[in-house]
Amino acid sequence: MGVSMNMPGFGMTQPQTQVSYTQTTTTNYMPTQQYPTYNNSLARQIIQACENASFDNDKVKAVQTYSSAQCCPINGADLVTILDLFGFDNDKITVLSQLRNTNNIFQMNCNEAAQVLESFGFDNDKLKALELLLISIYDRKQHAETIVGGFGFDNDQSKARTILLK
Repeated sequence: MGVSMNMPGFGMTQPQTQVSYTQTTTTNYMPTQQYPTYNNSLARQIIQACENASFDNDKVKAVQTYSSAQCCPINGADLVTILDLFGFDNDKITVLSQLRNTNNIFQMNCNEAAQVLESFGFDNDKLKALELLLISIYDRKQHAETIVGGFGFDNDQSKARTILLK
C-alpha cells in the first residue's frame, strides 16, 4: 500500500478557508400590540359627533356628554383621531382632561403617548397633556426618552423627563 503525497498532512498543504461572519442585532422599541382605530363604541360616538359639529365648542360638549355617560377607555390611536378633530390646543387639553377625569383613557406605551403628544403644537401644551396622560403610560420609566425626544427645547425636555420619572 502506497502513501500519496497529495493527502492532507503529507507533503502538499491544502488551502485553508476561514469563514467568519458578523451578526448585527438592532433592537427598536415597538409597541407590543397595535390597536385598530375606532375599536370601541365611545370613540366611535365621539368621533362621529365631532365630525358632525361645526364648532370646537360643540365638539367639546359632545366629548363631555358621551364620556360622562359611559366608561369605555379610549386607546392611543383613537385619542389621536379625536384630538386631531380640534383646532386649538386649549380645546385638546380640555378634551384630554375630560377623558382622564372620567377614566376613559386606556393604558398606553411611550410610543403611543408620543403620538398623542404630537397632536399638540406647543411644548407647554404638550407638558400639560403629558401630566394628564402620565398615569396611563405603563412603561414611562423604561422608555421616557421616546417621549422626551418630542420636545423641542432642552428646558422642556428636562421638564418632561422629570414628569415621566416621578
